[in-house]
Amino acid sequence: MPMAACKGLEVPLVAVAGLGSDDFPRFASDLAEDAVLEAYERARRLAYVAMTRAMFELTVVVPQHSDDSLVHGFDDEHWMTVEIDT
Repeated sequence: MPMAACKGLEVPLVAVAGLGSDDFPRFASDLAEDAVLEAYERARRLAYVAMTRAMFELTVVVPQHSDDSLVHGFDDEHWMTVEIDT
């Protein structure tokens, strides 16, 4: 289900993939700096909506070496990191 479609719903398990990759957030490269910041904040709010739909379990899949602040802006105390060898 797309993130934008899940607002107002609750489900037992939510899996969010692609945070911190080049796929999310995605916006045109020719945007002005203020438009990029606005689009980034909108993407962060959308990710928050998706994550808060989980009733019992939330799985977030990110690239291992992501330095994206969208991913690293969350409190480490509430995350369990599992590295997967590929």
